[in-house]
Amino acid sequence: MKKILITFLLFSFNVSAKLNVVTSLPEFAWAVSELAGESTETISLLNGNEDPHFVDATPSFILKTSKADMVVANGMMLEIGWLPKAIQMSGNGKVQVGAPGYCDASTLVAKAQIIKNYDRSMGDVHPVGNPHYSFSPVSMIAVMESISKCLITHLPEKEKSILANLKSASSKLKKITEKVAMTLKPLNDKSVMTYHREFVYYFKDFGIKTAGTLEKVPGILPSAGHLFEVAKIAKKNNVNLVFASLTNPRKYLDKFEEMTGIPYIQLPLHLSIDFKDYYEYQLKLAQMIIKNVKNN
Repeated sequence: MKKILITFLLFSFNVSAKLNVVTSLPEFAWAVSELAGESTETISLLNGNEDPHFVDATPSFILKTSKADMVVANGMMLEIGWLPKAIQMSGNGKVQVGAPGYCDASTLVAKAQIIKNYDRSMGDVHPVGNPHYSFSPVSMIAVMESISKCLITHLPEKEKSILANLKSASSKLKKITEKVAMTLKPLNDKSVMTYHREFVYYFKDFGIKTAGTLEKVPGILPSAGHLFEVAKIAKKNNVNLVFASLTNPRKYLDKFEEMTGIPYIQLPLHLSIDFKDYYEYQLKLAQMIIKNVKNN
């Protein structure tokens, strides 16, 4: 009887146990849930409103990582200052870089702006490519494929359902991309600028033409003289809107708008609790953008 009870308890534990997944960004947590559903217990270390370049490896991050079966990272050096430290300090051998529990979401992304001859004078750039790909719905299809491969490694018995969910999510993302393209159609014959280089993949998705950035060197605050020169370029190119993220300094955006009359919009680069899911996130972003376009 005792042996039967132990066997029953072990069986019950195995049936109810979920894969503990920790992600760096909330859109990756959403992707894991879309693909594996109730088979996982998923949390994101960031809430979507932070600048992932400038985050500390807090004790809570280390604790959560220590309990993870799998960690999903953005990669491409976006979290270089904190995630590797949190993983290393967690002492969790399952999720160390190179271990089966470490999942790089960027693996299948068509990487933009790879720099072969990098040096520090170039500023805050990433030699392995621009890491801000999760803002792009097209790139998210590749992201979900990468994450699905990682999930199947840990949940081989769920392979069929994960692949079915991947197919469904990819189809939805393609339809969302088409809807966003229709919403952004008025931008087809217009020009925009950005504060930082965070919208490269998004602009490629929707054929948005850019006349440059407000920053002279990425990560370095622009001088008054540089803003004056950029203002001349903006007027020459009939720029209609400046794109910025929520964490870009508003002081310089306000100054540029005062100099040129060109409005700016600060967009959330990552999924957050303000949106139901990634699909709604993309549709609302497009609506926000169009509402702010200046008609020249």
